Amino acid sequence: MQQEQLRIRAEQEKQAFEAQQRTRGLNKFVDRFGNEKWGASTELVKWRREDEEARFKESQFYQVVEAIKEFRPSRRYRDEYGYHTELQGWMRSRFPNSKVEILTGASRPDIVIGDIAIEVKGPTDNQALNTLTTKCLKYSQYYRNLIFVLFEESFSERNFNEIMQGVKRYFPHVEVIRESQMSGFKATLKEENAKFCPECLEKLELDARFCMKCGTPQPD
Repeated sequence: MQQEQLRIRAEQEKQAFEAQQRTRGLNKFVDRFGNEKWGASTELVKWRREDEEARFKESQFYQVVEAIKEFRPSRRYRDEYGYHTELQGWMRSRFPNSKVEILTGASRPDIVIGDIAIEVKGPTDNQALNTLTTKCLKYSQYYRNLIFVLFEESFSERNFNEIMQGVKRYFPHVEVIRESQMSGFKATLKEENAKFCPECLEKLELDARFCMKCGTPQPD
């Protein structure tokens, strides 16, 4: 009986406190751990955004994306099989407690980690880029998240931007990682006996003064 009275009293005090906060123009925010705090509407927007960002960074999807960006292949390959074989080994080393599968078949993603499908493209020309939307439609029926990894880019930036606009609009849980975003891949390029544009990673003649793809001046 005493415990019930204490519970009722605590609930009444909480209701009185919340009513007082609302009369002051404040709103309640509850974070992902259940912690409560009160603030103005502008503060709630900031707290909600920070909490969502923190929640995302704690997710396996975010960790997989970051791991791929650190991927460093041993060399360039003529087709995508070499890339996704090496990438699978890399992901297994980064996620030893997760099941990392490599799948085969035109209707299946290259690599699967939990509910994350990873599709590797390379070389990636405009025709290969155009298949992204079809893959999104197909794989999103079976996987919550989808990551495309693009190697050996030879597509037009205009085509890429148009496709990405549609992907971001209709498939918010899709991440596209270009080789230019991969710190490990940049390191690999520097080791090759070749010259690459530091901006777009286009392969250049050793004596090239400008990049024919993006126009960036090249160091001697």
